[in-house]
This record gives sequence, structure tokens and C-alpha cells, in this order.
Amino acid sequence: MTDNITTNDLFRHWVVMPSNLEGLDYPADPPTLGVGLRNLSPDPSVPVGGGNLSAPLELESIEQAIRVASVRSQSEGLDPSLSRRLIEISSLLPGWDGYNSPSIAMDAIETGIQLLLAMFIFGQGHLPIPFVAPLPDGGLELEWEIEPEKELMIIISSSGREVEYLFNQGLAEESGNISDDQSIKTLIDRLLF
Repeated sequence: MTDNITTNDLFRHWVVMPSNLEGLDYPADPPTLGVGLRNLSPDPSVPVGGGNLSAPLELESIEQAIRVASVRSQSEGLDPSLSRRLIEISSLLPGWDGYNSPSIAMDAIETGIQLLLAMFIFGQGHLPIPFVAPLPDGGLELEWEIEPEKELMIIISSSGREVEYLFNQGLAEESGNISDDQSIKTLIDRLLF
């Protein structure tokens, strides 16, 4: 019989703080800077990645715990709700969708985090938080709907190397690859203006 590892156990003991700070009360989510980004306070009482750790995520293996810890630390600059969603997605086990789908690839999640950070920085607080979903092939989907007729969907492959977008505005549809900062800025401008 294996004991489940929880995020409380993992982050309070191994990642967030030394054992002599065990009884410290964590603040709720720290303030954010605009939409999607958080204040990266040097305060050691703020958990890495933010968020309230009172609702532990049940983890079944050390590998799963390491994945969650990695996503938590990489996504610390994102809005707490977005960080939590990425952590949930990173903890999905094979077969998460009731079929034989693999766990979501760390390469896809890491690319997603980097892309989200860049988009929120370039969006200067005007970009809303996207819908984030796992894909059955191990990839990741990011989706923004600004108006009923303006939508951006980004698909990140499981390798994290291919990032494709589909932009809809009314009846006009455009698709392509995101390959550099300029393509990100262009998409943000089209989405917001």
C-alpha cells in the first residue's frame, strides 16, 4: 500500500520552505500586476507559484510530484488561477480522458508557460486569462474569446516545438505558426484591437 503524496507535503517540506518554518500561515493569493501576471514578492512566506495550499492535490508518485513542483516553480509569474490550472494539467495520469491518452508532456507545458508569460508581458495587463485545456496527444491548448466574434486558439504540440494558432474574427479565419516575439505581438494586437 502506497501513501499518497499531497502538494501540502511536497511543497511545505521539500520545495517551499525549510522545516523550521512548518507552522507558518500562508497568505491567500498574492496581489497580481495586471491581468495574468503576479507580483513576484521576495516574501518567503508566499508559496512558490502562489495559491492557497489548503486544498491538497493528491499525487500518486514521486515522478508526478516532481512534475507538479516543476510547473509550480516555472509558473510563479502567472495569475494564481492560471498557475493552478497548469499544475492540475501537469498532474494528469495516462488515461486521464478515459482512453489511452498520455500524460500531458512537460515540453508542452513548459512552452505554454513561456508563451503565456510573454503574451501577458506584451499584452501589458489587457489580455484576459485564457481557457487552458489538455489535449489527448499530450499537447496543450490555450484559448481566448474576447468578443463573441473574436477568438484566438493556440495549440502546443507535445514536443513543445510546434506552436500553431487559429484566429477567428467574424467570418474571417487565419492560421499559422508562432515562431518569435513579433508573431506573439501581432496576435495580441489583433486580439485586443
